Amino acid sequence: MILLEDLIDRYRSDLEYHHSHELLPGHYRALQAMRRCRNQHSRVMILHCNSCHHQSTVPHSCGHRSCPHCQQHDCQQWLERQKAELLLIDYYMVTFTMPAQLRRFFWVHQRIAYDLVLKTAWQTNLALHAAIHNCVAAAVPMLYSTPMNAILTITRMCM
Repeated sequence: MILLEDLIDRYRSDLEYHHSHELLPGHYRALQAMRRCRNQHSRVMILHCNSCHHQSTVPHSCGHRSCPHCQQHDCQQWLERQKAELLLIDYYMVTFTMPAQLRRFFWVHQRIAYDLVLKTAWQTNLALHAAIHNCVAAAVPMLYSTPMNAILTITRMCM
């Protein structure tokens, strides 16, 4: 089985070599926390049974929000809660991806650029919706962005 610790150890130098200018202190803290998560580098909790006097140790998890070990259970619970709240309607996902030529501008001028693209994407979504469907439109905009790309996903619902 491939361990997250092994992946971080193996590829961290390549990551830093190619992307050090984009990595923030929080990224380094996340890598360090995940590297120590539930392994020989982490602190341990000692469990002791009073009946049979058996003792065992359990490594602590890092608890970092980006750690797949720590967040899998919470993520699954969140997904189940979201599924329970879905309406019995058709959902459509429309994704707007910024052209590579605009990505630097978006990174430097995030407040202005994203406000403009959200408004423009919503107007485009309404126009497409009106042309294709005969129902009321609602949308939940979700913005995913990194220094190298910017993606706006609008989930459109027909009610």
